[in-house]
Amino acid sequence: MKPGMKYLSSLVLGGVFLIGLLYYLVVLSPAMTERKTLDRHAVKMKNDLAQMLALKSKWESFVKSRADAERMLQQRGKDFTLLTYLETVCRQVGIENRIQYMKPLEMPDQEGPLKPAGIEMLIVGLDTQQVVKLLYRIEHSRQLLSISRIKIRPSAEEGRRSLELVLQINTCK
Repeated sequence: MKPGMKYLSSLVLGGVFLIGLLYYLVVLSPAMTERKTLDRHAVKMKNDLAQMLALKSKWESFVKSRADAERMLQQRGKDFTLLTYLETVCRQVGIENRIQYMKPLEMPDQEGPLKPAGIEMLIVGLDTQQVVKLLYRIEHSRQLLSISRIKIRPSAEEGRRSLELVLQINTCK
């Protein structure tokens, strides 16, 4: 090869290399960086969307349970009192004469239309079946009642084994 051709071919190769390097630095490198950024952003957006859908599902279940609770409150009427209802349940179970006391609980004030109410009651001389019936009727009453505290102690009176039950029952009015 002639010396001038060598110089010319090395110059052409150098120019192609420079053009390739410039093309990589100006076009390819920023495009690949942008693509990686967009891929990370897309993954983040998918995660955010999944989280939003989960929150939407939770919100819908909250709204549904709130509507159910409001419907239950309306069905039980304005004259509903927790004390009267619990006395009725005890009468149905057949333990009204075993109630030692029923006293209202001090509840913290809350903002909004619903005010919490609670009663503590002590019932003595129960057998296991009566305890189960009472707890079932309270928890499954569809009156928005919840048992916040329960204490069951064995007691032996008159030669028979029985249970002593302390309950704290809460609701909203």
